[in-house]
Amino acid sequence: MPAENSVSPLRPLRALILEGEPSDAELLIRLLRQAGFAVEGKHVTTKAAYMAALETPPELILAEFSLPQLDGLEALALMQQRELDIPFILISGEVGEEQAVEFIKRGADDYLLKDRLGRLGVAVSQALSHKALRDQRKHDEQERDQLLHDLSERVKELSTLHRVFNRLHNDERTDDKLFQDFADSLPPGWQYPQLAATRLTIDDREFTSDGFRETAWMQSSTFRTTYGQQGKIEVAYRQRPPCGDAPPFPVEEEALLRTVTELLQGHLERRQAQRLLQRDAQLLANVQDAMVVVDVNGIVTFWNAGASSLFGWSAEEMLGQPLRKRVPQAGQAWLDEHMRQAVSGKEWSGEHLDWRKDGTRVWLDSRVTSIVADSGQVLGLLGISRDISQRKESEAALKSSEQRYRDLVETTQDLIWAIDSTGQITFVNEASRSVYGWEPEEVLGKSFLEFIAPEYRERDRMVVGTTLQTGEEIHNHETHVCRKDGVTVVLNTNARVLRDAQGTIIGCSGISRDLTQIIEATKELQEQQVLLSNAQRLANIGSWDCDYQTQKLKWSEQTFHIFGLQAENFDGSFQTFADRIHPADRERVVAEVAAADAAQTLLQQEFRIVRPNGEVRLVRERSEVVFDAAGKALRRLGMVSDVTEREQYIAALRESEERFQLAVHGSAAGVWDWDVLSNKVYYSPRYCNLLGYATEDFPPLFASFFEAIHPTERRAVSLALDEHFADRQAFDVECRLQTQAGAYRWFNARGAVLRDPAGQP
Repeated sequence: MPAENSVSPLRPLRALILEGEPSDAELLIRLLRQAGFAVEGKHVTTKAAYMAALETPPELILAEFSLPQLDGLEALALMQQRELDIPFILISGEVGEEQAVEFIKRGADDYLLKDRLGRLGVAVSQALSHKALRDQRKHDEQERDQLLHDLSERVKELSTLHRVFNRLHNDERTDDKLFQDFADSLPPGWQYPQLAATRLTIDDREFTSDGFRETAWMQSSTFRTTYGQQGKIEVAYRQRPPCGDAPPFPVEEEALLRTVTELLQGHLERRQAQRLLQRDAQLLANVQDAMVVVDVNGIVTFWNAGASSLFGWSAEEMLGQPLRKRVPQAGQAWLDEHMRQAVSGKEWSGEHLDWRKDGTRVWLDSRVTSIVADSGQVLGLLGISRDISQRKESEAALKSSEQRYRDLVETTQDLIWAIDSTGQITFVNEASRSVYGWEPEEVLGKSFLEFIAPEYRERDRMVVGTTLQTGEEIHNHETHVCRKDGVTVVLNTNARVLRDAQGTIIGCSGISRDLTQIIEATKELQEQQVLLSNAQRLANIGSWDCDYQTQKLKWSEQTFHIFGLQAENFDGSFQTFADRIHPADRERVVAEVAAADAAQTLLQQEFRIVRPNGEVRLVRERSEVVFDAAGKALRRLGMVSDVTEREQYIAALRESEERFQLAVHGSAAGVWDWDVLSNKVYYSPRYCNLLGYATEDFPPLFASFFEAIHPTERRAVSLALDEHFADRQAFDVECRLQTQAGAYRWFNARGAVLRDPAGQP
């Protein structure tokens, strides 16, 4: 679980204390802590130590007015020489009013008498507040200066754009003079105009402003007009600009250069278009499609610019030549046949695939008519052709798109459907087989209500009827459909109305998704959650999840039980968790959590908690960090178990073991403990010594005892054991046991059997 800053109410404060007496310095630190500051104090007494401490500037300086090596005013001056703005408070045993005023004039924030340190906390708070105000004022002034600077730069940029725009649109000078003036007009619009210079390149021509040269501080923008002209505008600083670590050209100047480039490109394209319009004015007045005229023998007598552009043959190449020259041999028979039909009076029109000079194919929409004299004689043929390649490509793309749409509709697992205004099904995709269990053609023409579960038909009839009447869309509507095999399927449906060209509602279409598996999976998940909750309850183990982004905790039901809290009273905050930790353990636990979160490591903890009723419990936690695919820490997952009774049992067992060992070692009798299941026996050292054995020399087996019994008494001892195991009498016998030396000695053997819950020994 992550730590929160709210655990500690003290305000952190790094203080530098220039004081001759360590006890006085400790007093100052104590007073600051009493005033609510978590002080990290550094105590110095010499000038050298003071200067070294300023290398890492503190947040507060408390300086004694008079020290042998360094007084308070000198310390203040040294701080100011370093241009540091740190709250500075002088402390003196005795100071006059004039001296106090002098302290403040020189820049001290306050002064205090040593016998009046009760207002130290207030003085420090005020000094820190004044420092915050100074910082804010400085920040505001910097922002204001930056805004004024940015405004000035934008004004310069707008002036440059206005100047460039006017010259490009209103200046009728020749291109060379205009472009040179263009290059000269750009530097004033840049952030450091005294360092800026410009070079304009258009095809193989260059125009530069004064002092232009290539440097390491340049930006450029290129362009290419629709008529093939290429160019570049370059802006260079002749020396390193005084911009510090910032880039020499801010994003606003990059945008300015792009805008200027676009203006120039537009100017060039406009002038080129004007020239083309002037040159081709006569042709543009006529049709721009390909126009070809041939005589009755198929010889070309007219070939316009549109034909040259479309077919790739120039007028010089085609005039006086057979028209069939322009097509490959494979297409000549087709061309001859259509020309014969046109000469005979049959006008022909249609779309066809033709050839260009380079052999590429082109789709044309052509019309061929005969040219007839007043006498009725056919003089020739006029063919007009238009390039429809783009339209054909669009049609092919549309056809492909429609095919992809059909494939998508037919392959999706979701049911796509449509009904008319009466509720009759007019379309279903292939998914109807898996949803309804019927073939699509078996569903078409039937009312959609026939497939709705009886108990939902009236509700769905009203929902769809309302949509068909009002045009309202259906969103995430859950309905139940009866399959052909009688199984009920749950569907989530979204739908909207269909309208004709006049806007009249003619039906409804939608998409329905089968939720059956999702519902079953959700139910299974809920069952698993119940099993997990029961398992946690039986094992007395809870689980928790801490989201690093929201800083919120989620506890399982058993976790609430362990902490003695109700779920409705838990706000999910770390503070609420921390409040339940035993005060003696809280600081350690919080610190361990913070360290583990910082290192993103596994964390194991054992600590005490205090339930709301005052009961103290001992818990053990184990948690680890969960990362995403990129290695970013997302959350910490953990488990918590109540180990109070177990630890109490372990302690009691340990105490019992200690008492047993004390009894064993303090008794004059020999002690033995026989594990009937493993047939192993514990013999105490005293037992072994009574028989003259060292402990390690007497095997821990029942046979060691039985074989030491005098042969004439073994049967009696065995019968006594059987009677005792049968719970008919106590085991208390006297017998002779053989010592290691071979002699027999009389012993009294007594024991009592321990039984399991089933009554077995």
